[in-house]
Amino acid sequence: MDDTWTPREPHGGPVAVRGWYERSERTFAHLLAETAIPVARAAADVLLVAGGDDAMWPSLPYAEELAARRRSSGSPVRLISRDDAGHRTRFPGESPALPSADHLYGGTPDADARLGRTAWPLIIEALLG
Repeated sequence: MDDTWTPREPHGGPVAVRGWYERSERTFAHLLAETAIPVARAAADVLLVAGGDDAMWPSLPYAEELAARRRSSGSPVRLISRDDAGHRTRFPGESPALPSADHLYGGTPDADARLGRTAWPLIIEALLG
């Protein structure tokens, strides 16, 4: 991680750290290939769930990259996403996540729950095979 990054938010309030990941990717671009998850070699079914408004890290771009690598190898992959969901997907039966004094997670309780409701049946299907 690039230790020169500083949060955009005022000191003492909740922080979104997505920019730290994005800056670190630029700083250490020459190292990214060797750290890539070898998802194309996975024998398991792959189901990715990501929110496009994730303020903690770029989960949707990362999930899209994993899905593309998986597809390019001819292996199946499912990507479930919502552009307005954040970092904390909520599945059926879970209550909304409490606000954090330390971190900004992005999304909204409604969008996070909608993503969870959409993904839940596919997660159950993947687990039960």
